[in-house]
Amino acid sequence: MFRIGICDDERNYRDNLNRLCHVFFKRAAQEYECVEFTSAKELLEYFGDKLTLLFLDIEMGGLSGIDALKYIKEKQLAWRVVFVSNHLDLRYSTMDITVLAFIDKPVQYLPVSKCLEIAIKENKDNLTVRFNAMKDHVSFQIEDIAAIKADGHYTVLVTKDKKEINLYDSITKCEEILKGLQIIRIHKSYMVNAAYIKDWCSTGIVTEDGRVYPLGRKYSKESRKAYDNYVKGLIKERNVHE
Repeated sequence: MFRIGICDDERNYRDNLNRLCHVFFKRAAQEYECVEFTSAKELLEYFGDKLTLLFLDIEMGGLSGIDALKYIKEKQLAWRVVFVSNHLDLRYSTMDITVLAFIDKPVQYLPVSKCLEIAIKENKDNLTVRFNAMKDHVSFQIEDIAAIKADGHYTVLVTKDKKEINLYDSITKCEEILKGLQIIRIHKSYMVNAAYIKDWCSTGIVTEDGRVYPLGRKYSKESRKAYDNYVKGLIKERNVHE
């Protein structure tokens, strides 16, 4: 079930977004459900099923949409977020896997439909991969994997919520399993998810959870190329204004 969230302190804007989503899903002949919130505070108190896509107003009384983003991520309330604003100068520029786009008020059908199309595609592309574990296999969606690090002949998978899972696959085997995906080899002992790279320097990589991973000289050029290609592809796919 595709689950839409709409967070805006003005009812007419919520009603308009709800109507546009209804038009899109009716044309797509796809089931969905919509949950509305009148403030960021109300959103952060939500305990329902995770939202697939959240349309989030930037300017609301109390906590702003941008300030709420940190807590939305921590609580994993929404898989993708689209910021909505009626002031272009408040547009928030960031490279973030969660933040899909920024659209302007009054909201029109075309950018809303593009955001929904992109979210549906990215949801389908978030493949599930399987690894060997102690007694059986374990499976993870790509975006749940933050990093993989070698541990002798085996490996440890680090999830985006900082859990560590012991695998029986070598890091070379993991690289084969993940070939062509966004998790890239940066060192003889490490792979990281390009979606969670926050900072990049000549000797190391910092991920969103604050961890620092060494960058091996042998892997420096190819890993940087893979990361740049990932970023360029994401920007191109998420252009909702053309």
